[in-house]
Amino acid sequence: MEPRVMAYVQAHNTRIASGIVSVFASGFVSGFASVFVSGFVSRIASRIVSGIASRFVSGFVSRFVSGFVSRFVSGIASRFVSGFVSRIASRIVSGIASRFVSRWPKLVLSGLFALLLSACSQQPISSLNISPGAINELLEGKALIRAGYTKGYVPPEESVLALSEEMRAFLKHYVPSEGTRQQKLDGLLYALMHKGTLGINYNPASTYTARDTFENQSGNCVGFSVLFVAMARELGLSVKFNKVEIPPVWGFQGKSTFLFYKHINSIVKLGAGVEKVVDINIQRYQHHYRQKKLSDNEAMAQYFNNRGVDYLLAIDYASAFNYFRKGLSLDPKAEYIWSSLGTLYRRAGFLADAETAYLYGLTFGSRNLVILNNLSHLYKAQGRYGVAEKYRLRVEAARKNNPYYRFALAQKAFANSNYDEAMREIEVALKKKKREHQFWYLAARISDRLEGSELAKEYLLRAMALAEDPDVLDRYRATQVQFMGRGAG
Repeated sequence: MEPRVMAYVQAHNTRIASGIVSVFASGFVSGFASVFVSGFVSRIASRIVSGIASRFVSGFVSRFVSGFVSRFVSGIASRFVSGFVSRIASRIVSGIASRFVSRWPKLVLSGLFALLLSACSQQPISSLNISPGAINELLEGKALIRAGYTKGYVPPEESVLALSEEMRAFLKHYVPSEGTRQQKLDGLLYALMHKGTLGINYNPASTYTARDTFENQSGNCVGFSVLFVAMARELGLSVKFNKVEIPPVWGFQGKSTFLFYKHINSIVKLGAGVEKVVDINIQRYQHHYRQKKLSDNEAMAQYFNNRGVDYLLAIDYASAFNYFRKGLSLDPKAEYIWSSLGTLYRRAGFLADAETAYLYGLTFGSRNLVILNNLSHLYKAQGRYGVAEKYRLRVEAARKNNPYYRFALAQKAFANSNYDEAMREIEVALKKKKREHQFWYLAARISDRLEGSELAKEYLLRAMALAEDPDVLDRYRATQVQFMGRGAG
């Protein structure tokens, strides 16, 4: 079926204004807290605790507890000031006054200690003193060089957004050079997607440059976005890369490799407050998903990471290192590339270097499930079973509560003809998320294989009622005809 590009018009004024207010308010409150809360909490805590001590404790104990707790709370305030510190400070002082006002000083101290433990429980399970020197060694690939995997960093030479003369001739032939922005956009989309012209096919496994996507007539979301952005800019259109926070999609590469897919598309500015989102994979995009415009460097970093993963899976460690290193030079805070680099070191046998890369990546994204999962496997390989199990449980809890992960497990079980397991997983997914049409569609296919009953028809009708895209509906209708032909509900 021919892939269809979806263009969505959206006015951004309200969202932009909201974002500005949000950022301003956040910055103001954070700054105010940083400047004033430490001294304020110290004085208030001192007075409250002093009052408690003077009323209910006498002599030396009163003075000792009052002075100690005052300094202790002041220290907490100065060390843990953040965007939410004013609320935490309020709770600390309120908790001291209301819970422990009538108890012994040792209970006041134990209450403060419990609050401190609660704060510590939010910290990473394991920690590593990551020095700049250790990070530089990772980026220079010293361990890989010593082991003979690479001779050192060699930056990839491809120009990702470059156009060939053939591509420029293609644009000149199909797209009006003197048209309006809308006419240029419409002409470009028709030229790229129509089967009678270029007819780009969606291939999630292919990350290409603009030129290679054009020549191969296929690509994933990154490859297509690179091609579209390069050609749109050649036509004089204002276009940016756009990161879309789609529901998580997991893939499985063999028995031991677990892939997590990201999504990227493009935004074309057609006028004041009018923009169009262009996405090759309409089934993955919804206009209400959270989005963020990317700089070219951020988008290119994602390209180089994808290419590096391809080389890593092919056991070409030298090329994988070069591409990950290039990606990090463009976006040093991209935690997903640090995760990829860590996996390269782990596969090469350098577990300590892998740990450094993973933990450094967590400093930029502390809830990155891929990194947390990688750390669990790493610590298990090192024989550090206690820490490994803690990471595993954290990841497992997050996954079990994620309907999209259960959906991925159901897909995998279905592909392996494990229909009972597939049904169990998709039922869990549906309990958590009932308005995803692809969940109901998979349930229909599983039920058809298990029972061939009316249940398959019911699930399919639910899927069709939720689907909005005409191409998706056509596919569901074709499945419905197949069910009826076999006598399934």
